[in-house]
Amino acid sequence: MKASETGARGEAAVCRYLEQQGYTILARNYRIPGGELDAVAYRGAELCFVEVKTRRPGSLADGMASVSLRKRRLLIRAAQEFCMREEMNPDNWFIRFDVAAVEMQGGCVFSIDYLENAFTADS
Repeated sequence: MKASETGARGEAAVCRYLEQQGYTILARNYRIPGGELDAVAYRGAELCFVEVKTRRPGSLADGMASVSLRKRRLLIRAAQEFCMREEMNPDNWFIRFDVAAVEMQGGCVFSIDYLENAFTADS
């Protein structure tokens, strides 16, 4: 399976997970020059920008740890652009940046570790 297919399956699994938790998915693979938001979801007044990292079990690269400072800055910029383009006033929302680490084995989701508030726009 190609890395892009693995990533897409991981993102789809995280979106299903969020929907099961009562979230509505606003966007998937939202792109701006220099960045992308894997998923944008909301529940009540919570607006969540979700970075999904999909790996094979036993991978040396930890999905959570792979969201570097540079990556966080790109995600924050993409979230700001999303709010501006979609006319969503950030003052009306509790904004979160979450990270989902998905392990896949044989093309199937093995596990999802979901970390709410993985980082803030101030970090």
